[in-house]
Amino acid sequence: MRVTRSILPDMVRRNSGHIVNISSINAVRIIPDMAAYSTSKAGVHMFTETLRGELAETAIRVTEMQPGLTRTGIILTRYRGDRKKEKTTSGSSRWRSIRRISHDRSCLRWTSHPMFRLRR
Repeated sequence: MRVTRSILPDMVRRNSGHIVNISSINAVRIIPDMAAYSTSKAGVHMFTETLRGELAETAIRVTEMQPGLTRTGIILTRYRGDRKKEKTTSGSSRWRSIRRISHDRSCLRWTSHPMFRLRR
C-alpha cells in the first residue's frame, strides 16, 4: 500500500501504469487455522478491488494474483511445526502446491501477457 501510494500520483498524471498486487486464494476461501493470514490477504483483495474501481476511468490497470498453496513454510507454521500434518496437507491430491520460483515466473508471464494490455 505504501508503494502504491508513492507511485500512484505519477501514474495518474501520465494516465498509464499497471499495479499488480499478490494476495492469496485465502483471501476468498476459508482455510482452518489461518485467520490472521487470511485476514491480511482479504485486506489486499479489497484494496485491489477498491483501486480498480477508483481507477476505472483511467488507463491504469490493476491486477490481483491469488495463487493457491505454494511450497513455503506456511503450512508447517499452520501446524506449529508438526511435519506429519504438513506432509498430509501438502501431499494430498486436494492441494497442488507449486514451487515459489514457478509462482514468481507465472506472475511475470501473466502480467506481460497481451490480454492485460487490452483490459482495464
